[in-house]
Amino acid sequence: MQNFPEQLLTEAALKSGALITTGLCTEYGKDVFAVPGSIYSSASKGANELIQNAAFIAL
Repeated sequence: MQNFPEQLLTEAALKSGALITTGLCTEYGKDVFAVPGSIYSSASKGANELIQNAAFIAL
């Protein structure tokens, strides 16, 4: 995990491999940032949920 000091998630569905990666980063104490997306877009649901639970908001 030392190769990934921080993670930025721009868009992810709820069942996305990107969420697995950001989950591992959180477990290792790495900062995770996510860009909020439309509440109507299924492609933004993962990033929006991550913001609610663990990530910093990237604006």
